[in-house]
Amino acid sequence: MNEHNPLSILLVEDDEGAREILASVLALRFPAFAIHIADNGRTALECFRKYPSAIVITDVNMPVMDGISMAREIKSINAGVKLIVLTAFSDRIILADTAAIEIDHYMSKPTDYGNLFEAVEHCIAGITPR
Repeated sequence: MNEHNPLSILLVEDDEGAREILASVLALRFPAFAIHIADNGRTALECFRKYPSAIVITDVNMPVMDGISMAREIKSINAGVKLIVLTAFSDRIILADTAAIEIDHYMSKPTDYGNLFEAVEHCIAGITPR
C-alpha cells in the first residue's frame, strides 16, 4: 500500500471481521486507492491527520469516538472530504445528528457491496484534482 497516495480511502469500522472484509473488497475493486483502516473514530482522526484521505467510509456506533463525532472533526479539517456512512441503525436520532454534516451517502448494514461500490464511484467522480 502506498501510504502517501493522495487517492486514498479511510475505512472506519469497529468490527474486526467486517473491517477486514470491507478493506479487502475495496482494495480489489479500487486498486489505485490506498486503503487506510481504523477501529474507532479517535484512531481514524489520527490516521486522517497523518494520511489525508479523499473518501471516508465509517460506521456510526463505535467505542472511544462514534462515527458522527469523527465525521464532524474530519469535515472541520477538510470540508471537501467525501463521506459514506454505514450503520445498522436507521432511527431518526442518527439522521438528525448527521443533518448538519455533509454526508455523500448513507447506507444501511449489512453492506450491499454493489451499492457501496456505486457510492464510492460517485464520490470519486466528485473529487476535484489538486
